[in-house]
Amino acid sequence: MSASTKTRCCWRKDLSEFRGLTDRERSGFLLVLEWFENFRLRYEMEANRDAAKLFWRQEVLREDRPREKWSRKKAAPHAIFFILL
Repeated sequence: MSASTKTRCCWRKDLSEFRGLTDRERSGFLLVLEWFENFRLRYEMEANRDAAKLFWRQEVLREDRPREKWSRKKAAPHAIFFILL
C-alpha cells in the first residue's frame, strides 16, 4: 500500500476557496466528498478519477438501495465534480 493511499485528503480548504458555491451547495459537496473519502480509504484507493467513478457506481447508484428520484437529481451536480477529478 502506498503512502498516498493512506493519506486522508482534506477537501474543506478547496471548497472554502471556491467562490462559485453558496454555503448550502458547499455543505452538499462536503457531505459527498467525505463520503467519497471514507469509501476511498476503506478500499485503499488513490484519490483519482477511477476511484471517483467506482464510488459513484457502487455507492450512489447502488441498486440495493433505491433512491428517491429527487435525491438523484439533487446529487447530479456533485457527480460533475467527480467526473472531473
